[in-house]
Amino acid sequence: MMMQSGLSAAVLAGGLGTRLFPITETMPKPLVPIAGKSALARIFDALRDCGVTRVAVTTMYRPEQIEALRPAGLDVRYFRETSPLGTAGSVRQALDWLGETVVVLAGDAVFDFPLDGALRAHLDSGAEATIVLTTAADPTEYGVVLGRDGCVAAFVEKPAWRETFSNRVNSGIYFLSRRVLATVPAGRFYDFSKDLFPRLLRDGVPIRTYAAEGYWCDVGSPTAFRDCNLHFSGGETVRGENVVLGPNSRAEGSVLFSGVRTGERCVLEGCVVCENAVLGSGVDQVVYNYKQNGMVITYEEAEAKLGLDKPAVVQVFS
Repeated sequence: MMMQSGLSAAVLAGGLGTRLFPITETMPKPLVPIAGKSALARIFDALRDCGVTRVAVTTMYRPEQIEALRPAGLDVRYFRETSPLGTAGSVRQALDWLGETVVVLAGDAVFDFPLDGALRAHLDSGAEATIVLTTAADPTEYGVVLGRDGCVAAFVEKPAWRETFSNRVNSGIYFLSRRVLATVPAGRFYDFSKDLFPRLLRDGVPIRTYAAEGYWCDVGSPTAFRDCNLHFSGGETVRGENVVLGPNSRAEGSVLFSGVRTGERCVLEGCVVCENAVLGSGVDQVVYNYKQNGMVITYEEAEAKLGLDKPAVVQVFS
């Protein structure tokens, strides 16, 4: 492959998504549905809107499902990892396909703000690297960024509350020059947040920041998956195809995959119910528990015996 010029993108889509099991048992996390459209499809839409046409996608877990995608209007190449290379290392393997300016995105984080503002700010600054920041209600789950005069002053990765000095967190969206990516060691594990960015700071290379205004969500947990679906559905329960609720049953603030069926008098509030699950009558706040192989129990039982929290994630085996 020959070096390309201009604007391009790299999407990281190789993660295992273990915190979303059992949802991700059969599909990679970037393909989980968000109000009828996968997380990856929403990222492709944002890239088109920003004027990107050439995209590298890195894969590893269930790669064939992602590599089968041929999104309209985009020239996509897939780069499969045979062993984990880290966020920066995985993008490094696509270097010859990437252009002079590269927007890097996590394939399991969705957002509703346009990327062109961050792109203009990056290009106007002449910086080698720009990190897009967003706000988080719980910054301890993410990398907190302290900025000064529009540049990164310090990073704290997943800080304790006593170490939290800002609710501005790293969105996982970066605008990088090809020159910076070329400094990433090829063929070895290398991370943006833990390796590349700290090295740039040590070397005195300014890293610009851009504060995005709008919704952003890392679809990394059942709670985030549910809440992200509800954001894009306007708060309405999200239902897949052929969902049947029995008499006097209702679902509120929930995500029901295709083929879900319930008996009568079921109350599903804040639940994620997996594909083809069949629930009996009188079920409320059901949970999925691996150790009990799909047993359906009430939320109160789960809270007392298992210490589980809402939302419930349900998968029932027939």
